[in-house]
Amino acid sequence: MLEILICLIFVLAVVCLISVLFTEKKGLFLALSLILLGGFYLLNRTFALVATRPLAVFLAGATLLALELFIPSFGLIGLSGCGLVGLSLYNSWLMDGREIFLTLSASLAIVLTLTVYVLLGFRARIFDKEILARASSKERGFGARTDRSSLVGKVGRSKSILRPSGKVEICGLLYDALSQGAFIEAGKDVEVVSFTNGHLVVKEI
Repeated sequence: MLEILICLIFVLAVVCLISVLFTEKKGLFLALSLILLGGFYLLNRTFALVATRPLAVFLAGATLLALELFIPSFGLIGLSGCGLVGLSLYNSWLMDGREIFLTLSASLAIVLTLTVYVLLGFRARIFDKEILARASSKERGFGARTDRSSLVGKVGRSKSILRPSGKVEICGLLYDALSQGAFIEAGKDVEVVSFTNGHLVVKEI
């Protein structure tokens, strides 16, 4: 029973950490993840059920994999994350079995959480509201951005993966842009559909 409780606490901590990247309630989910990780550490220190090193490596790898969705890095961040997750699973496999159960449970939780936040999130267009609402504005103490509304309707090409932000080339010039509701691979033809809150919004054509 205690093993199940510790597993649940760890998995919930991982879900909260992933939620920090995808929601506006970053402070809330960060606080929850720290509380849960603290509870996990104290329980595990008291009863010495699992080794913490492979789990720490797993958390680092999972965080890098989640960041790969937002930071175009030609796959370097994602590969590093995969390497750390693989290392943690290997180390867990060499131990008594509890660590591998924890890491596999957390892996499943990450897959399900990312599916909800990314696939359902983009389909529901919730990221348009969240990311565009964070654009710099005079009210928040930033200077106004260049008006690029004249680019609406122009056709160009994605120069990096847009997930949802990235680089596009339009009329021979590079611009930062956001995809309209879906990931766009590099090298795809895109069309500017709007200029909202200082951001070009494009769709694949």
